[in-house]
Amino acid sequence: MSRFERYGIYFIPQDTDPLLRLADAWLGRDTLTGVPKGRPDIPGLSSAGIAALTKQASTYGFHGTLKAPFRLASGATERRLFRAVATLAEDLKPAPPMKMRLDELSGFLAIRPLRDDTAVRAIGNACVTRLDDLRAPMSGMERRTRLKAGLSDQQIQFLLRWGYPYVLSQFRFHLTLTGALRTGEADQADQAYHALKNYFAAALAAPLIVDHISICGDPGDGRPFEFLQRFPLRQAVATRRLAG
Repeated sequence: MSRFERYGIYFIPQDTDPLLRLADAWLGRDTLTGVPKGRPDIPGLSSAGIAALTKQASTYGFHGTLKAPFRLASGATERRLFRAVATLAEDLKPAPPMKMRLDELSGFLAIRPLRDDTAVRAIGNACVTRLDDLRAPMSGMERRTRLKAGLSDQQIQFLLRWGYPYVLSQFRFHLTLTGALRTGEADQADQAYHALKNYFAAALAAPLIVDHISICGDPGDGRPFEFLQRFPLRQAVATRRLAG
């Protein structure tokens, strides 16, 4: 029996990265340890307002999705998943350093590449396709819920084949900061955007390097995801060996 209801394959910045430290404070908990953190003092946003904006995002922690959370297939085990991810990481090259920006994506705020995300998309594509034999099929309820989301024909095809609509050509690398901003409340969206743009300005001055992938576990019942293990990508491992 698996320890977790679902498993997600994510990118999470290194614990020394200022971007992660700021994002963890914004979300109210340490993504890697789960320890609660005090909310930051951000001009224009109250603590209660920040908590409301981040309620959903905080459950997942600060991350970029590479393979969306999935239940293990019948006969698959957590140990087998860890071995498969370790093997996959050995075959993947890190993405070149990417300049990042704060942006709105489908009604929520996230950190996204300033320009092209082709290299990190290749990492995501590999996670989606090469780990898919470990994924249990969607339940009927999961399928019906997803199909209500106004998906394009291509996204529906990907949902039915890969269990998630925003993969392959539909993949957009992002690290989520808020839940959906309330429709029709432009002032709220603008206020949150400008406050976060200032809050993350110094951290976003440095490029983001995607040179590892992580497994996180969903314990279910709405409890926060747990960080389980990080796997350096092949070139990153080789570079560290040479440096040593």
